[in-house]
Amino acid sequence: MEEKDEGVTKENVTQNAENESNAARRIRLLGVENDDKIHDDSVSIKEGNFLQNLWYQHKWAIIIGSILLITLIIFCVSVATQPEYDMYVSYTGPLYVDFETKNAIEYAFTQMSRDYNGDGEKLFNFAAITYQNEEQQKQSVQELKELYGGVLQTHENSKALDSIRSQMMSGVVAIYLMDEKIYEEYASKMLNVSELLGYELDENVMAGENGVYFKKTDFYRHMSATDKGKALKNLPDDTVLCLMPKLVSMDAELHESSKELYINIVGFKAEE
Repeated sequence: MEEKDEGVTKENVTQNAENESNAARRIRLLGVENDDKIHDDSVSIKEGNFLQNLWYQHKWAIIIGSILLITLIIFCVSVATQPEYDMYVSYTGPLYVDFETKNAIEYAFTQMSRDYNGDGEKLFNFAAITYQNEEQQKQSVQELKELYGGVLQTHENSKALDSIRSQMMSGVVAIYLMDEKIYEEYASKMLNVSELLGYELDENVMAGENGVYFKKTDFYRHMSATDKGKALKNLPDDTVLCLMPKLVSMDAELHESSKELYINIVGFKAEE
């Protein structure tokens, strides 16, 4: 006798559904025992998930913030470690100032200065901008042609001239060693030498009222005779030593120390 197949029928499904309790149906369909867990807003975060979620949701803010923080730290360290110079001196002219000449200038000027900021050492900041006027360029090109032959192009001077103007407007440097042609352009902006000293210098030393020929000073003659200062002789003969007035952007104490140093140099008298 064949057994009757009691498979799933519409009647069985209907009967089972009627007999199934609400709680059982909820577990079967939703996997939860009550409706409260469906609306549970709390989230259980496993270890490590918070940082991962924070990175993926805010990574660009974190990256930009990190860059700004690192930049700020570098800036603060740079400012904190920046040396405080006692004097700033600049050369502007046709000479390319090599290390030997720079060291001679530094040696000579520091002999006449003191520790103005009281940090226990005399720090010297020197800048050199090489600039040739039209006549100097032609002479330089001719000399190069004689040495190497052919036609050589002149160096571009516009950037150097812009650097000179920017430096003077910045108010950082007050003491200048200037080519005479450049000095003539800015002479009216310099301080009167006689008023600074309180007396008149020999006319042969003066380059107008507001500057002196560096190589005609007793200071130069004395320092260039020393081993450490002999490279001062590399400076052109028409180099003018001059002092700018205090600009609004210039530190008052720095300008006072620069003025004192300038007076000491220009008024220097070698012991006989």
